[in-house]
Amino acid sequence: MKKTLRHLGIAFAAILACGSGVSLMANAESLSQTVTSNFTGNWTKTVSGNSGSKLEYGYNSVLINEDVAYAYHPSASHYAKISNGRGVHTSRSSFGGQWSNLEVMHSGQTVVYACEW
Repeated sequence: MKKTLRHLGIAFAAILACGSGVSLMANAESLSQTVTSNFTGNWTKTVSGNSGSKLEYGYNSVLINEDVAYAYHPSASHYAKISNGRGVHTSRSSFGGQWSNLEVMHSGQTVVYACEW
């Protein structure tokens, strides 16, 4: 009986939390750049965003044609993200103060590079 009441209490608390408008999702921010090009030669650019975030992005054709993104945030966990003709790709998450690196095979004429936290 006690076990059943405890489970009902937990279920009731969960219903109240969800029904009260309490959000369980984190707010995400990002720094992104969209590039539309023929992607014929090597290039790299760097942009800085709010809170000290940085995104170094570009195109490399040395061994294989690849899109690259290196993402940085001084204090928040973050990751690099590339959206190209092959889909959406993300790096592993890195702690604040560290760089996240992502290199993927290039495809398409429009590529979106991002640092998300």
